[in-house]
Amino acid sequence: MIRLNQEVIIETKSKEQASVKITEVTTDPDYFPSETINPDSDNYDISHMVAVTIEYKNISMSSSFIPNISYFKAYITENQPLGVANFIFRTNAVNKGKSSKRQLFFITPGPSSELNEIKIDLSLKSKIATFDLQISH
Repeated sequence: MIRLNQEVIIETKSKEQASVKITEVTTDPDYFPSETINPDSDNYDISHMVAVTIEYKNISMSSSFIPNISYFKAYITENQPLGVANFIFRTNAVNKGKSSKRQLFFITPGPSSELNEIKIDLSLKSKIATFDLQISH
C-alpha cells in the first residue's frame, strides 16, 4: 500500500513516463474552492466530500501530461465506492520535465467527518497502485 506523499511511477515498456503523489486528503473547508461552498446549492454538500491534492510530473512523455479523474477510484475501506464530483480546479497539463498539482473531489455516502481513511486505486489500462490514506479534518 502506498501512503501519503509517496510517489508512484507510471511506466510503459519499462520506461518511466510520469509520476503521481497524493499529498493531502482532507475534509477541511479551506481546501475546497469557494465556488463549491454554496449553502443554497443542491449540487454539492462539502460535509459529504473529501478533497484530494495530487502532485504529478511528466518524466519522459513527449506529449503533455495531466492525470485524468478517471485514473482514480476512491473507496472506503469496506470497499464502498465514493462518487466523483463533477468539477475540476487548478489543473495544468505539463510538458516533459515539469510538474504541477491538482485537486480531485470525492463524494462520501455519509458525513465525511466520520471517515478517517480512504483508499484510492490509480489505474490506467490496469491497476498501478493502491493508496491507503488517512483523512485530516
